[in-house]
Amino acid sequence: MSKPGIATLADQIAEVQREIGYRQRVYPRMVAQKKMTQDDAELHMHRMLAALLTLEKLRDDGVEAALDKALRAK
Repeated sequence: MSKPGIATLADQIAEVQREIGYRQRVYPRMVAQKKMTQDDAELHMHRMLAALLTLEKLRDDGVEAALDKALRAK
């Protein structure tokens, strides 16, 4: 984990993965309690998974070092 206030690409990926796990546990209960529709749950999960894929693509394409350098410079 990086310093507080700096979110490296690896930090961002880990945070999105954590959030996906949380949503996988919570959304079914929210749908069952009628606090969220199934369509909304699927939409929000789809968006979070898309964000994870985008971040992983950046990492895999070697953008991580340049991004992390830019984040540390701020």
